This record gives sequence, structure tokens and C-alpha cells, in this order.
Amino acid sequence: MSSDQSSSSSPFLRRSPAVQALQKCCPHRDYLTGSKFWNEINVTVSRSHPENPGLSQSPQRRQPSFIPSKPSQWTGNGHGAKHRNDESPFNLWDPETRSYRTPTEKEVEWIAQRYQATKLTFVDGLLYVITNSPPTPVSNTVGGQPTLLLTPEVELPYPTGGTNYLNPRLPDPYSGQKWSIMDTPTMAQMIAVKEALDRIMNVRQIIFFQAFNVVELVVGDGRNYARASLPGRVAGIATWYYHQETTFPDNMRDLTRARFINPQPQGSSVTQDTTNYLNPLYRVRPGEAPVLTPGMRVSTTTMTNAQTGRSGYKSSTLGVCIQKQGQPQGDHYMTVSDHSFRISMQENSHNISKYDGKVWHPDDSTARNGQVVGNVVQTYPELDLSVIKLKPNVQCTNSIYFMAERPMKFLKFDEVKFGDYFEIDGMTSGCMTVMMHAKSITTTPGSREYLFDNYSLSMGVSNAIMAEGMCGAPIVRVPDCDGEGGGGVLGFFHLGHDDNTLVATKSIDSLINDGWEVV
Repeated sequence: MSSDQSSSSSPFLRRSPAVQALQKCCPHRDYLTGSKFWNEINVTVSRSHPENPGLSQSPQRRQPSFIPSKPSQWTGNGHGAKHRNDESPFNLWDPETRSYRTPTEKEVEWIAQRYQATKLTFVDGLLYVITNSPPTPVSNTVGGQPTLLLTPEVELPYPTGGTNYLNPRLPDPYSGQKWSIMDTPTMAQMIAVKEALDRIMNVRQIIFFQAFNVVELVVGDGRNYARASLPGRVAGIATWYYHQETTFPDNMRDLTRARFINPQPQGSSVTQDTTNYLNPLYRVRPGEAPVLTPGMRVSTTTMTNAQTGRSGYKSSTLGVCIQKQGQPQGDHYMTVSDHSFRISMQENSHNISKYDGKVWHPDDSTARNGQVVGNVVQTYPELDLSVIKLKPNVQCTNSIYFMAERPMKFLKFDEVKFGDYFEIDGMTSGCMTVMMHAKSITTTPGSREYLFDNYSLSMGVSNAIMAEGMCGAPIVRVPDCDGEGGGGVLGFFHLGHDDNTLVATKSIDSLINDGWEVV
């Protein structure tokens, strides 16, 4: 078998070759072709792990006795961790200074030769390699430093607020406990910074990147800020001020090389994994009942516009199996994207949202949406998340999430650290890596309630069309060098910014506080 052929016996590979191939179609992002990880993932894995005690053992929901051991594409996690394709004989992370050091002349020469680089740019903890001839496969790190390979025509995103408000000579308004560059502020520290800045300016949002801060100022409130009138360092970290209608992430340019791919060729439908994974042909293990797992396709009921007669439905990616203390024995639940199950239509000059709460999965009939596998029973609109209760005859497991790390627990906001790597396997994207890159705090308009978001740097191939179908997919942390710490769910893919390189994810602390757990 060649390294690019999919083995039907491997439980980690999608049965949709078109989706499986998406992450290989851009040479500057192809980490799969010819890699050890891709060769290993194609092989049937015979080893097993102890059963997950969190999964139900009821006769109706018997847990698959075989939980495969999935190979990893990482040798660790966090700052300095190396992607398995990273062949560099050095590491640029300095654990003593907790920063990425400047490479030596010989190290620069090695990088330039290995990647046929015409330019190397080190900025804010990231390495940009400009090349017309990327190697196969590429690596998501070089020397343990997060790396993006780009063609010469791509403009590098030098972050700037676009104003002249900052003044590095003004005193730092934050007097609380500080953190170092590349380290992660806590939720309490972010609140304290927000309160300190609120005394001298009208703040819409603060985004804490791993090497700088961006303060978004409210527009249209009648306040004007003079040149060099605001502090240039906040919490001891360089700070820019952004003062526009659009948000700062919306202005960050796309580095995902969307134009290299066409997930929606002219005259054809969007590339999706429409496999019926409840077909007995696709059992996780012979003799076991077929099950739903994270990453599979789910859809709404087909809705018809009474005014135009047009019909339509939305499809997205299935989340994780969850449970809550006190739920009736034998009831089982999964997560889906909330907005993906609401179809907006215009009838009688009014925009209406059609929604019946039914969740469909493909089947082998001629029905467009397939079979109903569950119904929405609880919604978290602020998280863009809904909880569905599965039908009694439908089983689920988190033991496999295609090529991504399998989800094992929810992570609170303060458990998510800058430099951590996570994986997503959406039904329109296949498996891609993201790196935790920024966090933000926003005040709800008209209230004192704070909202918190995580921003991850996309290191794979995606665009707006693919992103819509990825909504709801869990974002799962990879393990560290000792094989520990993997499986933590940061949150769920959210269509935050269609055309740039950041993945926006809502903090899921409220879901955790409500008693839901990954099983």
C-alpha cells in the first residue's frame, strides 16, 4: 500500500477521500504526504487501552471494548515542542528566559537550505519561512518554534493598532501581579487589567497575545484620544490601541492559503464527509455496534420557505459525548453548534429563524438529510452550543475522533495556555492543527458581565466555506512529551472570523459549571 492510500481497516481515516485529501492540497501546509504519521495512521492498530470508565456500560449502550492507540504527529506540547516532521538538530526555545532565542548563523543556514527559503522572519514567537519550494512533508515547527510557510506574495501580518495613541513614557496603569511575555494571564488578571484601563479610556475589548496586547476602543462614544496620550505598556507588556468599527482580528490577513484549494468546485456541492457511519460496514471494531463519534456530519431538517418555495438545510460537525450528574440512566447526550441548527429565511418581508431541534446524520437512502439521531434539549447561545439527546437506538463514543486527539475532559479558561497545540477534525476540513495564540476579555454592552474568548492560530488549510461546516467540531489538546495532558477540550469551532488565520472559541466555563462532563 502506498503512503497516500487510505486503509479501510484504519478507524482513524474518514471514508470520504475528498475530505481526507484537503489538508494535502496546499504544498505550504501539507504535513501528511510522506510523513511517518500518515504511514502509521493508515495501519490497523491492534493494541488496546483500558476501557474508559466514563462510558456507559448499559446493555443498550455497550461501550466498544476496543479503544485503539492512535499515533501522534507531535513529540510534545507547549513552547518548544516539536512537530514530528521537524528535523532540525536544534531547539530555539530557551526554558530559562522563557522565550525563543535568536538562531545562530549556522542554524539560519540550516533552515534556509532545508526549506529553500528566500526570507526568514521571526516575530512575536512565530517563524515565517518564505519559500517557493516547500519540502514534502512540511512541519508545523522549525527548531521547536511555531512556523508558517508562505509564498513570497503573501504579506506578513505585522500587528499594529493603526493609531498614534500610545506613549511608552506614560506610567503603566496596571499595578497587579504581572506575567512574562509568552506566559498566559489568568481570567482574574485580565479582569484587573480591564478595570484599570476603564478608568482612563472606554474599552470595547482587550486581546492579550503571547507577546503584546491590543486594546480595542469604543467607536462612536464621542471620545477622542490625542497623539501619545495612552500608556504604551500595560502589565509590563507592549500595547497597541485599535479604534475602528471592525474588530482587530477581522483585520488580520488570511495566511491559510485559501486560494490553493477549491472546496466548492463550480457546479458541484461543498466537499463534505457524507458517510453514514451508523452503517454496520463502518463499525469501530468487528462485532461491535456502529456508533457516532466526534467529527461526523450532522444536519438540520430540510426547511421550506413558504414565500419562495425554496428548500434548504445546514450541515455542521458533531461535537463530544457528554453527561451530567442526575440525568436518567440510559440517556446519552452530545454537543452541536447552536447557530448551525437555525435557518434564517425571509418571509413576508421579515427575517425568521426556522428551527425544529431535530439532528440528522446521513443514511444510505435517497433522503437528503438521512436519519434523525437526536433532538436538541438545551441551548447555550452565548457559547454557540446546543446539547442533543440521542435516540434510544443510537450509540456514541469519544474513543475515536478520526485523526485528531480524542476528547477526554473539558478545559477551563485558565487551564488553556499560550503555545499549546490542539487538533480539529471537521467534516469539511479533515484534521488540522491550531496553536493557542491569544485571549480576550469583552464587556457585554449595557452590563458589567465579562465575556472571554480564546484565539488559536490556524496551521492548516481552511477558508470560509470549509469553516461553516467545521462549526461544532471539538478543539482537543495534544499530549506532552510524556504522553500526558492530551484530550483536553478547549471549546468548539466557531465561525468567528471567516477570512483570517485566527480561530475564535468561546470560554466553556459556564458549560462546566452547569455540570456537563466529557464521557
